[in-house]
Formats: sequence, structure tokens, C-alpha cells
Amino acid sequence: MKKTIWILFFSASLYYPLQAQHQRTSPLIIDHRAISLFDSIPDSLIGKAADIELMFRHASVGSTINNGLDCVQGTRTSPAICKTFIPYKYDRRLWEFQGRANSGWYGKINDFVEQTALQIDSFDLFSFKYCYLEGLDELAEPCGKPFSKTAVTKAWTTLKDSMESLEKQYPGKIFVWWTIPLTQPGQHCTDTLNFLMREYAKAENKILFDIADIQCHDTDGIRLVNAYGWEMAFSGYCGEAPPGPSCHPNWTGSVMLAKAFWYMMTCIAGDVQPPVKDSLPALSTTALSEVTFNSALSGGNISDDGGLPVTDRGVVWGIAPNPDVSSPFRTHDGNGSGNFTSSLTGLDANTLYYVRAYAFNAKGTAYGNELSFTTDFNTLIEQELDDVLIYPNPSLDEFFMHIPVTAIRIQVIRPNGEVLHDALLNKQDHYKFKLNEKGVFILRLYTQHQVILGKLVVVE
Repeated sequence: MKKTIWILFFSASLYYPLQAQHQRTSPLIIDHRAISLFDSIPDSLIGKAADIELMFRHASVGSTINNGLDCVQGTRTSPAICKTFIPYKYDRRLWEFQGRANSGWYGKINDFVEQTALQIDSFDLFSFKYCYLEGLDELAEPCGKPFSKTAVTKAWTTLKDSMESLEKQYPGKIFVWWTIPLTQPGQHCTDTLNFLMREYAKAENKILFDIADIQCHDTDGIRLVNAYGWEMAFSGYCGEAPPGPSCHPNWTGSVMLAKAFWYMMTCIAGDVQPPVKDSLPALSTTALSEVTFNSALSGGNISDDGGLPVTDRGVVWGIAPNPDVSSPFRTHDGNGSGNFTSSLTGLDANTLYYVRAYAFNAKGTAYGNELSFTTDFNTLIEQELDDVLIYPNPSLDEFFMHIPVTAIRIQVIRPNGEVLHDALLNKQDHYKFKLNEKGVFILRLYTQHQVILGKLVVVE
């Protein structure tokens, strides 16, 4: 009996032989590591993969992958990289890419379910891919406008239930999931749904082509995230000028995805055991929030535990770049993968800090992207002006100030609370300033740890 494979674009774990989904005992996840493994594919598996009849429904990003497969097949004359492949060594002529409209999150699920039933006897492998459009923020579908956990749950549950229904209806078939492709700036909606995809695929032993993981790693293998920790597409793989809101793969990106696709197909076709995954965790640092003069909130998101349990996680900070866990300034925020929140306390006022999330497993310690922030001035402790000499006071308009303390900022405030004068002092001992209106004003002189109050009078 002919075996059928299904592929859906979302997220899973690396490598295994052609077998029905319900028979799998471990996940098969194709991520950025598959690209470097392309050249090691045994010739004996290339032919087996080429014999698989595949149906893949897609739109624009899928077209660029299709073009990349033609390039790797060696049947294109341009760009020049296509001429480096032996014609038809990587023969994808039985892999049929079927274009379809962008009908939205639920429309694409319905299309896939219907086309599966219609074409079930024509192919061995079936697939559909969402577009970056289905992960954009501020859309009613799938994540809501504004962002809604209820909308996300509905979208994810509909997809999962539809796929599970197909798996039960066609128990001899194999389904492959894909993550949502990325934009260059990164999207909260995409990041949220891709996390759900990956966790499900790993827990339920699915096949996953993790296009998002491939797109967010640059040519040096560095994972790219934005300030919020959301994965963002590497601009070198995109056809649009950075920082474009989309990422249709250019020829570099198309060939890269085609190589990963071929690696997946040979893993499915042959009795290929996945390499043991034993690496550092992958994580990102959460954007700073609730910053005061002596505290802040951050945290992290551990998207991949490296195949080993995460036994410690948190954030580390310091006044120099690249703080690490040797610093005494760190938090301990539990264990395991996923999101966590960290409270930074005991900070100095008006100080620039650098912070990174960290995660520890048996392989070692990994760090998220570095962020920086500056604590507020301390406005909680106020004392009367004492040994700061301001003269003349009252004045016609111009004041001179002798500052024996290490002041860093001066403000002059109108009686209604509006700031009339605001300047950084850069640790000056003397300062001269002029006010162009008459009246009585409040003086605030900020130091690292206090605010000194005074009164200024401008007369005619």
C-alpha cells in the first residue's frame, strides 16, 4: 500500500524514517542545523526521497522555496549558484507545489482539509504552509486586535484539532508541521504561535519543518531576536530591503530552505536516526519594564532546552557589557523551558545597566540577547537646600550656583508644576543659568541618591 506523508508549515524536532505519524516514538525537527547537513546526505537516500510523491499548498513564500528546489535540482540557468548543482541529482519532479490564495488562518485550514480528501490517492506526502501574513500583529485573525489570548487559543486549537482529525482519518499517512515564516522586525503573534507549535510537536512526536528557526539564524549561526525577544528574520535571507515588514526569501534564502527541505525528505525516506541533540539552551531576554530608580523587571524565554533539562534560569546584570553568571548581580527564577519573569533590585539611581537572560543545562550556560537600560533619578528622598550656594537670590534673571555635592541634574519648576529649566550637570562644581520670566520657582537638584529642594525668586 502506498504510504502518504503530510506536511503542514509550523514547528517540530529533527530526523526519522518514513513511517505513519502514530508510530513515531520521537519528534523529527528540521531547523537551521539541517542546512549544514545537506552535503552529508547519502546518495542512496537521495533517490528514495525523490520517489516520494508530494503535494504542498502554498502562496508567495512557498513559491520561493519551490524556486530554490528547482535551483538545487540543477535545472535553472540563473542565478549562478544553480549551475553548481548536477542536473537532476536532486530530482524533485514528483514534488508538486500547488499555489493557493491567501484566504486567512481559517481559510487555509479548510482548504488543506478539503484538498487532502480530494487528492489523497495521488500523493505520498501532503503539506500546507501559512504565510508571514498569518502572524502579523494587530490583525483580527489569528491573534486578535488588540492581542487576545482567547483569539490565540481559538486559532491554535482549530489548527491542532483539524490536523489531529486528519491523522485519525488517514492513520497510514505522515503529517509534517511548519512554523510561521518570520518578518524582519519580528511579531508577537508569530512568536506566540510558533512557541505553541514547537512545544506540541516535541511533546507529540510530530515532524516539524521549523522555517522560523532557519530564518532567524544568520550565516554565523547566531539567533536573531528583537528587543522584545521575538524571533526576526535575518535580512541577508530576505528579498526586501531591511527592516522590511515581510521576508520573501531571496536566492540565498531560497537555496538554504531547499537544502533543509531535502534533508527532511531524506530523513523521512530513509532509516536515518537523528543525531543526539546535546547543546546549550536557546533563549532571549525580555524587554525591560517598570524601571524605577532602584529596580526593574525583565526575564527571558527559553525556546529550546538543547535536549537537556534546564536546571537554573534567570537574568544577570552589571554596569559593563556582557555580564555573566560570575557576577553577584543575578536572579534565580526556577527551571525548565518557556517564559519567566525576573525582578532586578538594589540598583543605583540614574545608572546605565546591561542585562542578559541566562539558562543552564548539563552542557553549560547560555545567554539571551543583551539589553541596556538606565534607572530613574531618585525622586523619593527630598531634603531642603543647605550647603548649595545660589546667588544672587532673589535675582533679576541670572543665577550662579556653587555645588559642593556631586549633583547630576538641575530642574527649575513653575508653581503649576511645569518644568522651566532642565539640564544635566556632568559633575560641575559651578553652574550658571538664566530665567526669562519673573516669579517664585522651585529648584530641584538631583544627586545619585537624593533630591535637594530650594527656592528661586526672579524680580523686576
